[in-house]
Amino acid sequence: MSSFQPSGVAIANNTDVTLQFTGLSGSEAGVQSLPASALVVRVDDTHANAQPLWLQQGRPEYPTRVQIQALKDASRMQADTVPTTPCGTGAVCVTLSMPAYGVALVAV
Repeated sequence: MSSFQPSGVAIANNTDVTLQFTGLSGSEAGVQSLPASALVVRVDDTHANAQPLWLQQGRPEYPTRVQIQALKDASRMQADTVPTTPCGTGAVCVTLSMPAYGVALVAV
């Protein structure tokens, strides 16, 4: 396991990213209803990343079965629910705080 950081390149703090989802439609009794939340799955320094735990374990060259299971658990992707905000007709926005070298899958 390693962490890649190009030499001489400063890592920025988290950046707020706003995604707009358009063309959404739904109706309940003739009234348009938009999703109130979105599912987000992340991979970054604090989500689905076993390296911090491996470092905390002392960087074992030959981890025990218990350590391996803990590392698998730490690397498992999990979906979080985040609120959406209306941002136009048939559109919702989702704002995420994203770290450098992080990725997110967003589903509305």
